[in-house]
Amino acid sequence: MDLPITEFSLGEFCRQARDYVWPVPDKHTFIKFVLNGLFDGRQVVLNPLLDRPEAPNLKLVRDYDSLLGIDRHVRVHGELTLNVLGKVEDVLRTNIHLKHAWNHQSAPVHKIPNIGIGKWGVHTLLRILIPGLYTQDGGSSVSADDLRVFYDLGFYPAIRQLMGDQANDWPASYQAEVFRAQGSNGKFQIQTKMFPEHLVPQLGDALREALVSNGVEWGESIVFLHQVRGVKNTSVHRVYPAAIDNAFADFLDSNRLVYQELIANGRWWVDVGLEAMSRSGECLAWRTDSHRHVVGRILRINEYRADKITRPTSSKYTRDLTSHMPQVSGCRVAPGAHGEGDCHARYVQLYQTDKSVTAHKEGFQHGKFVNGAAVLDGKGVKYLEQLYDLYVHSCRTVQAHARAEVRIPIEHYSVPFLNVTPTLMGRSLVTFPKNFWWGLRAFRALAYQYLIDEMGNAAPKFRLKDEALLLMASAPWFVNSLHSTPDLGQSHRDLLTNILPHIRKEDADLDVLPFVTSIRDADGNASDYSTDSEDEYHPRHVAANANTVPCMLHGLLFINPLKLGEGIPCPRFQHNGRFIKDQTFKHIFGKELDDVQSIIYGGGMVQKSNPDRVRNKVRRTTRYIPEENEAPIFNLAAQGYHLEAPGRDDGSDNEAPDSDDEEEVDMFLQDIDMQLSVLWRQFLLDMTEKAPNMSGAGQVSYIKLNKLQRRQVDEDTYKNKVLSEYFKLCQWKIPDDKGWDIIFGHLWPEKDVTKFAAQNYGQSDYYVSWGRLLDRCPDDNTIKKVRRELRKRFNKLFWVPHAYPDKIWWTKNTERDRSGFTITQGVARAAPRVAVRHTPDWVLQPSLQESRPRFQARLR
Repeated sequence: MDLPITEFSLGEFCRQARDYVWPVPDKHTFIKFVLNGLFDGRQVVLNPLLDRPEAPNLKLVRDYDSLLGIDRHVRVHGELTLNVLGKVEDVLRTNIHLKHAWNHQSAPVHKIPNIGIGKWGVHTLLRILIPGLYTQDGGSSVSADDLRVFYDLGFYPAIRQLMGDQANDWPASYQAEVFRAQGSNGKFQIQTKMFPEHLVPQLGDALREALVSNGVEWGESIVFLHQVRGVKNTSVHRVYPAAIDNAFADFLDSNRLVYQELIANGRWWVDVGLEAMSRSGECLAWRTDSHRHVVGRILRINEYRADKITRPTSSKYTRDLTSHMPQVSGCRVAPGAHGEGDCHARYVQLYQTDKSVTAHKEGFQHGKFVNGAAVLDGKGVKYLEQLYDLYVHSCRTVQAHARAEVRIPIEHYSVPFLNVTPTLMGRSLVTFPKNFWWGLRAFRALAYQYLIDEMGNAAPKFRLKDEALLLMASAPWFVNSLHSTPDLGQSHRDLLTNILPHIRKEDADLDVLPFVTSIRDADGNASDYSTDSEDEYHPRHVAANANTVPCMLHGLLFINPLKLGEGIPCPRFQHNGRFIKDQTFKHIFGKELDDVQSIIYGGGMVQKSNPDRVRNKVRRTTRYIPEENEAPIFNLAAQGYHLEAPGRDDGSDNEAPDSDDEEEVDMFLQDIDMQLSVLWRQFLLDMTEKAPNMSGAGQVSYIKLNKLQRRQVDEDTYKNKVLSEYFKLCQWKIPDDKGWDIIFGHLWPEKDVTKFAAQNYGQSDYYVSWGRLLDRCPDDNTIKKVRRELRKRFNKLFWVPHAYPDKIWWTKNTERDRSGFTITQGVARAAPRVAVRHTPDWVLQPSLQESRPRFQARLR
C-alpha cells in the first residue's frame, strides 16, 4: 500500500535529520528517514526548488581554464623540462573531445599512442602523438619496443645533434635508463633534463629526421600536443570586451605562448569558463530543467538544436547527478557538427566547484572514494567518519559556485558568455545555505556509517544473507556518488536496478531514472507519461519485473526499504528475492561470493590449481558428512554442556525460516558432541586438502596420497611416525609444549580472532564452521571446555602442519627462515613444515597402504 506523501524543502529535510540524531540519536528512525524517506508513516518528497529565492544576488566572472594545441613544432618560448623516459601517468587516456587528422584518416586524440615527454611550466604538459602507430583496436600507450625505438633512434640522436657536448650526460640507450630508473621495489625514478629555449623550435624537425633516417616509418607522423591545465584562478576577469582581451593576452604570456603563432600554425583550443557565485555566501547548483536553455545560449544555437542535444536519450549529453537530487544536476555535452554553433565548440560542461574539496586523483577515480574491499574488511566505518567530518567542516566555510565551461578554437576566445545574462543565470540556478548543501551529504554519509558499523557487529550468518550483502554492496556507490560523478557502468546499473524502487515503464519519466534505459513495455510501447502534464496522477512504486525500471521518484535517490531494529540481527534490505549478478558482485568487492564469505568468517583469497596437484586453492574445502549411525567421539553433553540454537532473523518479510546451513537443518547436529565430532573430522580432512604443491603450475604435490586417499585421512594418518608414507619431501621440527600450544592456537583460535588475508584458513570448511560453533557457545566456560577437549585429541597426534598466524602450511627453507627445521632428505630446499612429537622415521615407500583402517567420508 502506498504511503501518503509529504513535501520537504532541502532545509526542512536537513533540520528533521538533525533532530533524529541530536541530542540523543534515534539511529534507526534517522536511517529510514534519510535513506528511505520515511517520516511518521508518510513518504517524503524532496523539492529543492522550494529553497530558490526569487532573485538570487549573483556575481559573474569569466576566465581561461586550459589550453590544448596540436602542432608539428613546439611553440613554447621558454626552456623545456624533458623526461628522459616518458611517465606512464602522463599518457593521455581521457577523452578530450578533439580529433586529429593525418594521411586521409582521423582519430580521437586520446586514442592515438602518445608519450609525455616533459613540460615548460607548473601547470603544463608536453606530449608527443604518434599517429603512425594508431590502430582502431589499440590503446593510447606506446609499447616497450616502440618506446625503445623512439628513444634510441629518435629522441636521443636528436638531443645529441642539437645540444652537442651539453648532452653528454644523457643515457646512451633506452635499456640503460630503464635499468637505472627501476628500483628494487619495481618503482621507477624518472630523471629530467633541461632543454634550452633557443633550441626548442628545432626539436620537432630534428626528432622526425632522426627517426626517418633510421628507418622508422612512423617517425614522420609525430606531432606535439601542448596542454595548459587547471589555471582558471590566474585569469579571472569581468565579462566585457576590453577585460576579455587583456586577460587572454596575459594568459598566453604567462604560459610563454604567442597568439599570432598559434592561429597561424597547427590547431589550438581554449577552455573558457563562466563562474557564478552568491554574494550572500550561499551554495549554487544547476537546475536540471535549465540545461537546454543555458547550453543553447552558450553555443549560440536555436532552441530546437539545444533541446535535441540535451535530451537524456542523446548520445551527446551526460547528466551528472548532484547530491542524489534529480532536479539538481550538472551536465557534459559534446555538441557535434550540428550543435557546435558559430564558434565550433567541441565540449560544454556545467558543474559545481565543490568537488575540489574531495578531489583526489587515483587510478580512474577523480575524488575520494571507498571500495567494496574496504567496506568488507572494516575500513569503511573509519572512512565514513572522516568523510562525515569533512562535510560538517565544509558547512562553515566552503561555498559551492556554479560553473560553465566551453572548449572552442582559440580564434573565438572572445565570444563565449557575452550573451549569458545574470537574469538567465538566476533562473537556471538554485541556492542553498552552506549548512543545508553540505548537511544533506553529511547526514546520508552518517546513515551509511551507522549501517556499516551495525553490520560489522552482527553474526557472520546474518551478514551473509543476500539482503544484507546487497546493502553492503550498495555502500561504495552510494557514498562515492555523494560528491563525485556517479559511476553508471554496467555493473553499477545492475546494482541500482536491485537497490532502488521501481515504477512501471509506462509511468516512467526519463528525468527520474538514475540512468538512461528503454522505457518501452513488453509490447514495445513507449511511455506517454510527462512531468508537464496537469494531471494529478502520481506514479507508484511497484515490484520489480521486466516491465519496470528503477527510479528516483521522490526528489532524492531513496533506496529500497530497509529492515533494522528489534528482531533484525543485521541491517538489510527488505526481502524481495532480487540480487546482483555474479560479475557485479565481483566488480564491487573484487572477490567472488565464496571468498567474501571466507573473509566475513575470517580468511583470505585463493586461486584455482592444476588438476594434477592437490586442489588446495579451491574456494572452500570439501565438507565432511557423517555416516547415518556414526557415533560421536566427544562426551560433553553428559557433563551439562550444550550449544545454543542458531540465531534467527525474525523480520516479517522473511518467507521461510533460515536454512542457510545444512548442519542447522539436521536436528541431530544440534548436539554438541556430534557437532564437535564432525568438526574434528573435517579438520583432519582439511589439513590434507590444503597441503601444498611444489612451486610451478606443472609441478606435483609434496604429498604422496592420491585423490581417494586424501578423502580417507583420519587420526591414524597424523599418528603415523613414518613421514615418508605421507610426504615426498618435508622439513620437521620438535616444538616444546609451548610451541604445540601456539600451533593449536593458530588452528583452533579463541572467539573473535580472525585472520583477514590469511592463506588456507578461510577456505577451510572446518575453520569457518569453528567460528559458527563458537558463536553458539552460551558462555566462556563452554568455549574453554570445548577447546580443552579438542586440545586433548590434538596432543595425541604425532605430527601436524607447523601452522603460522597467516598460513596453515609453510614451505620456505632459506637460511634465515630455517629456524631449527630438519629436511628429510637432500640439501636445503623448499618443503612443507611439520611439527612432530619426536624424531620421525623416513623410509622410502611409494605411498600409504590403502589397507589401513580409516573412516569413509561421504562428500558433497
